[in-house]
Amino acid sequence: MGTEPSFCTTCGARLKHGAKYCNACGTAGEADAPKNQTTASLPQFPVRPMMGGRIIRLIEMFRDRGAISPDKAMTAQELGLGPRFQRAMSRRLGRLGIFIEINGKYYLSEGRLKEVRDRLATRG
Repeated sequence: MGTEPSFCTTCGARLKHGAKYCNACGTAGEADAPKNQTTASLPQFPVRPMMGGRIIRLIEMFRDRGAISPDKAMTAQELGLGPRFQRAMSRRLGRLGIFIEINGKYYLSEGRLKEVRDRLATRG
């Protein structure tokens, strides 16, 4: 109980203890997160919490499995993703361009993720 809460340096969301990534915006690393800040003093990432959380979990899954470049792309089955992911890719999730499909295999585009995060941050 002696640990102070951590907040994301990008969006200000409260981080869970030991989190690898922010659940709100995907920024990596708890170590760099400032202590003793309130979320009111930091910019907010404009994503609906439920949808943002799902995307963050997908980002973590792709990173954990190493599917982060075209040569390391994996099928949805190899990633442990069902038909719901493939349907989402044909709609809004695919239009984001964060997850790229090549010949039935998918990978996370870190460059595109940064572009989307930067664009959303400037809307605030």
